[in-house]
Amino acid sequence: MKHNKESMLGVGIMTIFLLSSVMCPAAAALTVINEEQFERVYTPNANNHTYVYAEPDVLSGVTTSTLHVNQDLQMRRYAFDGTGWTYYDAAYPGPNDVPFPWSAFNVWAGTTFTNTSILPSFITAVAADGGPAVLNSTLTRSSFELKMGQLSTLVLEPNLYYFGVLGIAAEEFIYLTVSSRQVNSPSWQVTVVDPAGHFMGSIEGSENASTVLPFRPSGPGTYFVMIIGEANSQSLLIFDLLPQAVAPTQVAFGQLVQGVLEDSEFVVTSDSGTVVDTKKTPAAHTYKFYSQEVALISYSFNYPGESEPVDPPIGTRIELSSDAFTSMFDYGQRYNNIINSPQSSILYYRSSNGETYYLTVIGPGNVKYTLFHEDNVAQDLPVNQELSVINNQGYAVKSAYSLYLSQDSFMKLNSSALLAEYAWRAWAVYGNDMYISQNLQWAATLQSSSFYYLPAGYYVFEVTAGPDTSAQFEFNIGPVVDASTASIARVGGFRVNTDTMTYYNTTLKLLNLANITVRANLAFYDRYMILSSSSTPILANRVNGTHWAPHPSYSNSTSFVTTNTLTEGYSLVAVCTYRVSNNTQGATNDYSDYEVNYGIECVDYTSSYFNGTFNLDVGAGPVEHNFTLPLPGETTENYQVGLSVPKGIWFNVTIIAHDADTFSAVLLQNWQSRSHRTQWADLNDELVGSIGTQLSFQFGSISDSMKLILSVGRDLSDNGSLYVRITPFNTTTFIGPPVLTVGPPDFLSGLLVYAVPIAIGAAAIVIVAVVYFKKYKK
Repeated sequence: MKHNKESMLGVGIMTIFLLSSVMCPAAAALTVINEEQFERVYTPNANNHTYVYAEPDVLSGVTTSTLHVNQDLQMRRYAFDGTGWTYYDAAYPGPNDVPFPWSAFNVWAGTTFTNTSILPSFITAVAADGGPAVLNSTLTRSSFELKMGQLSTLVLEPNLYYFGVLGIAAEEFIYLTVSSRQVNSPSWQVTVVDPAGHFMGSIEGSENASTVLPFRPSGPGTYFVMIIGEANSQSLLIFDLLPQAVAPTQVAFGQLVQGVLEDSEFVVTSDSGTVVDTKKTPAAHTYKFYSQEVALISYSFNYPGESEPVDPPIGTRIELSSDAFTSMFDYGQRYNNIINSPQSSILYYRSSNGETYYLTVIGPGNVKYTLFHEDNVAQDLPVNQELSVINNQGYAVKSAYSLYLSQDSFMKLNSSALLAEYAWRAWAVYGNDMYISQNLQWAATLQSSSFYYLPAGYYVFEVTAGPDTSAQFEFNIGPVVDASTASIARVGGFRVNTDTMTYYNTTLKLLNLANITVRANLAFYDRYMILSSSSTPILANRVNGTHWAPHPSYSNSTSFVTTNTLTEGYSLVAVCTYRVSNNTQGATNDYSDYEVNYGIECVDYTSSYFNGTFNLDVGAGPVEHNFTLPLPGETTENYQVGLSVPKGIWFNVTIIAHDADTFSAVLLQNWQSRSHRTQWADLNDELVGSIGTQLSFQFGSISDSMKLILSVGRDLSDNGSLYVRITPFNTTTFIGPPVLTVGPPDFLSGLLVYAVPIAIGAAAIVIVAVVYFKKYKK
């Protein structure tokens, strides 16, 4: 069937499918699946190409997406990633209806201090014969509603995402029990997302397993439950979902908890330790803990029949969660530490931002466990001095130390210990409820160890020492200052104002009026601790007659230009003073812990770095500028065009140059306070022409501010010119389905939506009415 713009603007239709062969218990309510269809129409430009911008949205789910191809199409997708973009070409013969994934995105890897970004993409399409082509697409979303305390049975098609909504009010903790009813599903997954897009948790299973997803809600609102299952035969998939509010048991300091997991999905027999599959829901018990000091939760498990876990005990695990969040994709996820097949150990925690911790025990029946809660179990971490860590036991021992930092700080850890003998990590929960954990490495000397950034907060330092080991460690920590001067004996740093897409010249100067030579490590990081530049300068002063001057062998300052990508707001300069020598007593006469006074200056170097800069405001039509290339000039010259643009627009760049024989370009964009860089190797994917006559290339805006860096190789035979023209194309933004809310859509209130069980013996044949409706949007 041929689809066009006019035929897609009809009225909604409703189709009822009767599934008379689905068997389920009479006690379970078969949940109605609402299937919504949304029409999307994208029209071509005057150049016959159609441009579409798609941005990820975790709260706008699509079950299926169909592209209605009226004539043969050529399509290219530009999926941005951390280094530019990757493009994919596809040809679609028409007329035809084909699956089309609008949500095929790439990612930009994050760091300890920022989420991994899901980046947008652009799609360009044209008819195979070069003519115009209207893109018609139908989005289908299959959704359902869950209610607290109500068992719901879902009948689903395999390999498709279904989206549920669950209204949560003031419930403190939730169990979502998921039970699969088929043996033909090699794998399935259920994920819960809160109203702000945070991932609350995810659970996987296979075959006819039953399990529990425990999670701490982030507040009242509509939560989203996404479910998908595979199948190895042609049949529907059936799942039972049961959300339940749970009242966790508070465990006081010094309290001992002894528990037994009741009969559940699996039972470990007490006589032989054999695991018996009972097809029941797994048992789960949740406890909560709170301590403003470093506290520990000691746990031990006793599995019937054997002194050790049974091969291992199926499904036994501990899940420690809290109110905090950890980095993940754009929105982050609830902090959750999962320990599978637990035996005996301890867990340290600290409610450093007022957060409560929840420990859930899940496992087969007859498994016994013991919990013990103890507070104030950490020593203060010695800073800038030796710490001896000794373990005389024949097994690994875990211990903790406490540290409070009133200022953001840098740290270096040095030790002669072997990395295999010890494992250190440090973590804290900050004022934005972000849980940051860092695994710490060390080196034998201060100068060769790595910088670690520790924002202000309450820290737990945890070390696991191997059997029969002893070593000394030095935690060298100094504050990060906002001032332009600082005294640094070992480690410290500066916070400097920066912006994305801006070039900076940074100068570090020795301010001590003394006969000293200073050896230092210097590292320039963005606010997310991505290294931009580093050096090992030697700075020195001496008296020259009646005044102080730089030492003749060394300068008393060091400068470097940062042309790599930086972050919006600020960046960080880390400084380590690892050796200070007296110039008057020879190179080996060193001062220990000498405070070196440093001054720093970080200035915008953009206008000095480029041969010319100009800003353009790209509105509805083309804009242009002409740079003069003077003689004499340089063999390679760089020019910058700043662009104020609408986000989500595809552009064409036309270049006409005189007295230039080579050309390349780089595009910088601001994405989530990070400077995204697209290299010439990507920009030239649409290259037409040459620098000798006229060339053009294309790109898309993923922010409203961009910098286009143009590099030309000069002939240097005449005065030249560099003409730049930026032309925006009409680009349509892809719009997914609207965010789901609890309760049926208003216009379904008068329609027949039902699931009627008809009792036949011990089972029930359920007749299901599945309601379909369409929404049309241009």
